[in-house]
Amino acid sequence: MRSIHASSIRVDPPGAAWSTLEVVPGAASIADLSVALGKLAGVEVAANAEGVWAALQRWQTEHPGRALLIAVDALEELFVQTAEVAQRVLFARLLWRIARAPGLRAAVVTSLRIDFIGRCG
Repeated sequence: MRSIHASSIRVDPPGAAWSTLEVVPGAASIADLSVALGKLAGVEVAANAEGVWAALQRWQTEHPGRALLIAVDALEELFVQTAEVAQRVLFARLLWRIARAPGLRAAVVTSLRIDFIGRCG
């Protein structure tokens, strides 16, 4: 994974310390995210979108001076490893929800090979 400079990502409060969560999508991408988040938070996280969301909110409450950078490398694995289209969509929507949530001190960064761009539509 390439170096990501968190200082270039805007987050409140300015100057927040960052924790990083690295995820490679597999056959069960949301479960992969929940396992990674569980390791970071030191708790068991339900392997579904609401479980991930609740764990993120709890982590933010317990770490008010920290922001979270979720790095998804390589996003094309979502198309290769996750067979069900509905699961792909659910994972992508969860990442979008996390990235766009007001008040949640989190950023989502993904990498995607150029030859997979057409599969994102």
